[in-house]
Amino acid sequence: MPTVSQTIAGAMPGPPEAAADPGRVRRDMEKARFLVRLCAPFYLVFICSLRSYLETVPFAGVLEPSLYRSAHQVLWYINALLTGLLFFHLITRVPLRRLLWFFYAMTVLLLPVAYVWLTGQKLFLEYHHGEPWKILADIFTFVVTAPHNHPVILDGGVAMAGLGVMAFFYTRRPWRGVLMSLAIFSAVNFFAVLWLGPNDLPQSVMSVPSSMTLQPFLASLHILVTTVIVTVWVAAAGLFSKDARAWALSAAAGALAWVVFAVYSLHSGYFTAAFDATVCGLVAFSCVTLAVRILFRAAGTRGSPYAAAIFTALLAVQLLILGPVFLKEQERFTYPVSAYTWGLTREPFSEIRLDAPRVDSGLRLPRPESGRSGAPPPEGGRQ
Repeated sequence: MPTVSQTIAGAMPGPPEAAADPGRVRRDMEKARFLVRLCAPFYLVFICSLRSYLETVPFAGVLEPSLYRSAHQVLWYINALLTGLLFFHLITRVPLRRLLWFFYAMTVLLLPVAYVWLTGQKLFLEYHHGEPWKILADIFTFVVTAPHNHPVILDGGVAMAGLGVMAFFYTRRPWRGVLMSLAIFSAVNFFAVLWLGPNDLPQSVMSVPSSMTLQPFLASLHILVTTVIVTVWVAAAGLFSKDARAWALSAAAGALAWVVFAVYSLHSGYFTAAFDATVCGLVAFSCVTLAVRILFRAAGTRGSPYAAAIFTALLAVQLLILGPVFLKEQERFTYPVSAYTWGLTREPFSEIRLDAPRVDSGLRLPRPESGRSGAPPPEGGRQ
């Protein structure tokens, strides 16, 4: 006769199908992880775009967003994050694909917006500028000496502390956590300095001749930087490992097309500034690189589809930013239509800005033209 325990066990319902098939559970979890990773870049672009809009419209007093101001700011945030995560990868040896969830952590970008909303202030952020001692003071005092940049202490501080703690969590070594905090501090402040500007811009460390005003110039510069950083990311993630030779030959053909485009456009007089010809040649580089890689694929050299998808998306962004520059119509996409019209009639733009920020320290803020939020140059300024 069966025992009492056997009778009770036989009367109980069996395990569910999912529990009886651990392989199915693992597959479902892997699908969920893949979906999270796939959506991460889109969320990153969304949150950066939202921060750009809130920073320049409701809380800075600019009439409405424009292509180049938004592109400049969004690419700034993306470049800073990708550089910081590259440092995280080097310090902790965690694979980059496992760091994509950090893209969702970029929600901290909304902290300065929440702060100025609660305190009723304006959000008018600036690059570090001035004499070298002033730039160093702003950096090493965590912008205490730059009152208009105080709100960024929030998201910057959370990023430093959070990535440092996570580096310690992954490695269990305190010194790696400290090193990660120092790395993200260095990366953010590197991008917070206006190293290159157009046409003797006094707020930039160096200047080059260009037909572009500040916002399209910075957007063009940042898409060039983004291309370099994304390429390093793809290589570090191992997406070139199966077809490195095909990509190398494709990039060589693209580089040749880049040089030919830049030299010809300068020699023919289409562009008069080397910077303009160089950044526009980036599109020629990407187009030829992808075209040659497609030919390799048609010839049977296969590789990661993710690499091709990433560079195709990057080419679309390059066309969006550099297309108007190539057509010499970038200024029509630089400022809102109403502001652009006022600039053409040489009316003072200060008339259509909301309350300008005021600081009690006596620090003279630069003209809106020099800031990250941007504005049309006033009368007598560079057109």
